[in-house]
Formats: sequence, structure tokens, C-alpha cells
Amino acid sequence: MIEVPRNGTAVKPDQVQAVLDVGDLVDPGFHNVPVKIVSPDVAIRSLSPASVTLSLDRLEERVVRSASTTSATGTRSSSTRRW
Repeated sequence: MIEVPRNGTAVKPDQVQAVLDVGDLVDPGFHNVPVKIVSPDVAIRSLSPASVTLSLDRLEERVVRSASTTSATGTRSSSTRRW
């Protein structure tokens, strides 16, 4: 619930954003992250939920180079695969 000053202008829904700051999260697993409200001059009276639980997985990429081969026509080729 938000509260606008008496002399303040009405706040439109697209002027209020719920933001999760995950910039410091580096480890996989579950993380409880507080919800921050970004809005013009309003007072937040209540916020529900005040935080959310995120699950982060590790993302890995590997490059594997295969051996080069020579075809019957004498051309050589090699390939790189991403896993």
C-alpha cells in the first residue's frame, strides 16, 4: 500500500517498480532477496511480499576442439563444439 502526499499528484501504476537487487549473488542455491520499491514521492505503508526466494543454478560453458580430419579429396577440417 502506498501513500501519496495530500497535495501530491496521482501516481500511475507504470511509475511504480518492484526491484530485486541480485548483483551480489554469485553462489548457486536459494537466496532470500528483499523487494525494493522505486517510485516518485510516495510513502510505502506496507509491502507484501517484502522479499522473494530465488533459486540460482550454476551456468557453465565448455569449448571442446575435435581432432582434424582429412577427407578423400584431401581437404582438412576441424570443428569446435560448445557443451
